[in-house]
Amino acid sequence: MDWVELLNGVAAGFAGIAVGAGWVGAVVAPNATFDGLDYSRADKQTRELLLRASPVAVLGLLLAAVFGAVSSSPGGAILAAIAGIGFLLNAWTLSPRPTGARPPGVRQRHKTRRIVAVYLSIMFCGVAAVAMVLLGLGV
Repeated sequence: MDWVELLNGVAAGFAGIAVGAGWVGAVVAPNATFDGLDYSRADKQTRELLLRASPVAVLGLLLAAVFGAVSSSPGGAILAAIAGIGFLLNAWTLSPRPTGARPPGVRQRHKTRRIVAVYLSIMFCGVAAVAMVLLGLGV
């Protein structure tokens, strides 16, 4: 086994960590919380979990992109970087907004932000999974 194959495997492993973090944050945990908690608590917990899982996915995908670029696997590295940017968008979607951004008396809806963040996570989990396969194959 030469160093290129080793780096491809490490890059695929980091992409797999990101896929796992995104999948748990977007699919597994929300299903469990909405089954066991009332709606508002489950919504808050899901948003918090997605906000905490996104940096793990971003770090894993950026490391996968670096290792993929070093091991001359440009396709997987580019897709890992794109998925990392997508998880950054996810964290940006859930970040707190300033209170002066909306007129007084208007409630801020968190449900829409959670739904968008879940869809972004699922979509970029798919991109990260394809990047993981490409990195594992050395493409």
